Amino acid sequence: MEPVLEAVRPQDPRALGSRSTVWTAPLLTQYLRDTHALTVARQSVRLALARLDVRWKRPRQRLAHRSPTWRQGTGGSHGASVAVPALFC
Repeated sequence: MEPVLEAVRPQDPRALGSRSTVWTAPLLTQYLRDTHALTVARQSVRLALARLDVRWKRPRQRLAHRSPTWRQGTGGSHGASVAVPALFC
């Protein structure tokens, strides 16, 4: 199973008829069943990929970093909107 996984992993799943953009264990299991007539469990695919030193990673979500001058872009600081008392009456 490992040689087949090594050969298919660099390919885009969409080029092989899938709607997914990345390979997943269930997708690889289905590919092995449909294309190579191999019936394997997802856990077997996961273990084979671990033996091939393949790491599954989810994309890391990054929060947007604010510019030091972000308040100026939104109309100034909150302190400027406070009413100023009249000094000369």
